[in-house]
Amino acid sequence: MTRKLFVPAMIMLVLMFAVGAVAALATEPDTTVIETIDGEALKDILQGEGFTNIEIDEDGDIVMRMEGSKILFLIAKDKAAIQFSYAVAGTNADMQKVNQWNVSKRFSRAFLDDENDPHLELDIDLAGGVTIARVRDFIRTCRISLVTFRVEVCY
Repeated sequence: MTRKLFVPAMIMLVLMFAVGAVAALATEPDTTVIETIDGEALKDILQGEGFTNIEIDEDGDIVMRMEGSKILFLIAKDKAAIQFSYAVAGTNADMQKVNQWNVSKRFSRAFLDDENDPHLELDIDLAGGVTIARVRDFIRTCRISLVTFRVEVCY
């Protein structure tokens, strides 16, 4: 191979390697470990997951819409836990559906309140440290659970 062809080929090879390395880094899960979180940090993560119109209430909790429903992400006072909370009125939920949910689902719990309105909750404990990637996975689990809960329990 002549030097004239070798230099552009080497430049192309280096560029392809650099682009591949950047792409690999972009797809790597965020391995930053956190033990606490506040509303602003959770809002940033939620926005990174594509959510918009996220509000932080006076307690520092997140109020937003997910899949068309109002939901809350409650942050513990010590900032070492997050609870996803969804409740709705005027559904076809009954104790049998709620019990079946609790028997068949592993990462959430459901209950009927005093007015027989169904509630769905999921928690993540940050004590001891979790990665940002784990928090993102928790948010995805909340979304899937919400959609499934509405179908299986509420309507």
